[in-house]
Amino acid sequence: MKRNTVLILFSFIILFVLVRSLHFVQFLNFSHDQGDFALKALNIYREKKITLVGPTASPIYMGHRLISGSAFYYVLLFVLLLGHFDPIVSSYIFMLLCAVMIVPLYFGVKYLANKNTAYLIITLYTLLPFYVTNTRFLTNPTLQFWLTPLLILFMGLYNKTKNSVYFFLVWFLVGFLLLFHFQFALVLIALIIYYLFVYKINAKLIPFAVLGFLIGISNLILFELKNNYYDTRTALLLVQHLKTATGGGGTPSIYFLSISLFLFIFIFMYFKNQVSQRFILEVFAALFILSLFLYIKTPSQSGDKKNWNYLLDSKANSIIESQKLSDFSVVNLVYDTDASVQKYLLAKDNINGNFDNYSSEKYLFVITKKNYDYLKDPAYEVNTFKPSKVVKSWNLNSTYVLDLRQRTR
Repeated sequence: MKRNTVLILFSFIILFVLVRSLHFVQFLNFSHDQGDFALKALNIYREKKITLVGPTASPIYMGHRLISGSAFYYVLLFVLLLGHFDPIVSSYIFMLLCAVMIVPLYFGVKYLANKNTAYLIITLYTLLPFYVTNTRFLTNPTLQFWLTPLLILFMGLYNKTKNSVYFFLVWFLVGFLLLFHFQFALVLIALIIYYLFVYKINAKLIPFAVLGFLIGISNLILFELKNNYYDTRTALLLVQHLKTATGGGGTPSIYFLSISLFLFIFIFMYFKNQVSQRFILEVFAALFILSLFLYIKTPSQSGDKKNWNYLLDSKANSIIESQKLSDFSVVNLVYDTDASVQKYLLAKDNINGNFDNYSSEKYLFVITKKNYDYLKDPAYEVNTFKPSKVVKSWNLNSTYVLDLRQRTR
């Protein structure tokens, strides 16, 4: 690499980290799914088990859901191990790993288009708020997004060298990243169209693509073979009963992280000759100012729940553990009645118990809004905890409290 290129890429990496480090802990989103996924990864590590079962998709029909590959849990476990299973440290390390991906992203786009286009794409990757927000926390679409620049690098290397090994690696990663979330199928379709009808690859390369894809997705193939083609049968059921299937309610924008990056690349590959240095500087300046406006102020919340962030979960966990009780469970009425984050934090600290038992436990910790009559809440975890009394209560902040209830008979 030329010295100027090294300095520019290093500067982008530093900027990537600095922007996301602004109030990192206050912005950190470690909530329902993150706690659930982290707990499963922790259990895989401690039980030294091999599983083919990954997270489930949202749509459900008659109890059937699509099941993605378990590769996500093992990649998540790698990041959690680096951070000693601490949500803040692990999430920060993940952000640093995303920052390093600027290098393969730059060279991938450069070899696919040109240097100016590559600088534009890493500008978007570094400063676009959609990417800033979603490279600070751990979940399956964000881990998929973290590895996507490697796929782009192999695409660029194949374009530059015409080496069939790189073409094989492109399709291996397509299959592997599809295991993280099925939304990546849109990238799969786009790349099939691109290589067959735009790039017009030699037919001799198709076996490399098929073999690479099958090896990449082998986790899911093994799952299907072992479970009588469960996902295939479930997919057919969902297609046949789209109107009565439930749980699909909307598609969160985070699912389009990797898809949007490919969309930007394909658009600017087409207009690569119009991407000038002045245009790059204008985009950089606009996004830099926007980032300062959005992230320099300390946020009051990290998700969609007013005045709530992971620090309150951590505070509640410290209080719960300090009571040194057994025979208890936890419910979080703020955003997750299962209290997945609390159960993960307890497991992380080797505090074991039957925390899913809400029918006969002696104590119940309740995270809730102040002055809320939660015993009348529709959540069975609290409305069945009767008769009972409040033993202790702690203010978490001006909006939320932690109550400790004890059964009175």
